[in-house]
Amino acid sequence: MSDASAEPTAPVAVAGPRQEPIFTLPFVSLMTANGLLRICTYMLITVVPLYALHNGLSLTEAGLTTTFYMAAALVVRPLSGRLVDARGRFVVMLLGSVLYFVATGLYVLALPVWLLLAVRALQGLGFSFNGTAVMTLATDLIPESRMSEGIGYLGIEQTVAQIFAPWLALTVVNAYGYRAAFVVVFVLAGVNLLVRLPLGRVAKQHRRAGSGSGSGRGIEGAGDAGAGAVPGADAGAGAVPVVGAAPEDGPVVPVASGAAAGRAAPEPWWNRLVDRDAARPAAIMFFIMSGVAAVNTFLAAYTTGRGIADSGLFFTASGIMLAAARIAGGRLQRRFGTTPTITAGILSVAAGLLLVRWSPDLAVLMAGGACYGWGMGTAQPGMSALAVLVADKSRRGLANSTFFMAMDLSQAVDAAALGALAGLAGTGSVFLASAALVAASAVAFVALRSRIVP
Repeated sequence: MSDASAEPTAPVAVAGPRQEPIFTLPFVSLMTANGLLRICTYMLITVVPLYALHNGLSLTEAGLTTTFYMAAALVVRPLSGRLVDARGRFVVMLLGSVLYFVATGLYVLALPVWLLLAVRALQGLGFSFNGTAVMTLATDLIPESRMSEGIGYLGIEQTVAQIFAPWLALTVVNAYGYRAAFVVVFVLAGVNLLVRLPLGRVAKQHRRAGSGSGSGRGIEGAGDAGAGAVPGADAGAGAVPVVGAAPEDGPVVPVASGAAAGRAAPEPWWNRLVDRDAARPAAIMFFIMSGVAAVNTFLAAYTTGRGIADSGLFFTASGIMLAAARIAGGRLQRRFGTTPTITAGILSVAAGLLLVRWSPDLAVLMAGGACYGWGMGTAQPGMSALAVLVADKSRRGLANSTFFMAMDLSQAVDAAALGALAGLAGTGSVFLASAALVAASAVAFVALRSRIVP
């Protein structure tokens, strides 16, 4: 019999749910390797055209070194996505890194123009294979409830590389020459390859754990399995084994019964190139990227025409805010929700473009850069996370390649279209038009949110 006069027990504080960590050792290794590759890429983008001109090539031939690189990367995007899903993240990532490493080593040789262009194309292939595999492996490593935040962190090294790598490349060239710059890039590419090697076992474990899983369940509360779910049912007693073997670290493919296999409809050809679910956020990103094309192609000419000196500070302001947004974006989504956060980011990009169009002085131009950088740092990781989460887990590689392909196509198409507009209506019209496209993409995102936000 209990003592009624006993001192009441103090209430026990119940801790809230603990967030799953993002910065695991494999994720940090992936960030490090990807950062090294980004530094190599931006060093070569800076050095190779100058090297071509230094060796007597024409301006057209020097420009083709970048064109061949980007074209090769774009052409193999769909193939890279399918290979990532079929053969595994690590295999394709290693293939891309090896191709990139080999191509980098060839720059130290005296190459004729046709071979130089071929090497750039080979390097573009490696970059595309690597990029799709890295992003897909990252989505395996990042907790689904923090997907946008993790993708934002993964992109910080690109921001750092954009600022640091061109300076490093030009410093080495001016001090020691082009061959020394290529040797530095070759060494960095080799270190990048070595850092990736331990990721093979991790990639295999994650792909096997994710085999047979459906599509992602959203950014917020992704760990909830829904009402009636049985904890631990995935591996408990009585679970039905999946028949089929997984290639390397690729997905396990169930073997269909004879009747089911006979009735299976053939897969549409376009379904092998593009993931239908990821195509919606990719299409939104296509129009957002018109702002990037406007800034990268026409900002310098426009600000020079308006007499604004030191326009490069636009990129300093945008880079700082881009990094800040990538760090804070995931937290903002958890607090305010996915749709409001991404919509605000898209509208911030549009506001930045309008400030560029108006900019009477450097202060307004830098304010435009801050708005533009914050918006891109919020919108791009958020849309990238949505492209992955709405797709089936077995097609995450194709979902990533679909998203990247939309970004690549936007850069190519928008630069040409905006160039034609600039010739007709002046350079300022480019920023008005791109701001309108970006704002329209925000409206489309809100209207289609039920089909985009899981």
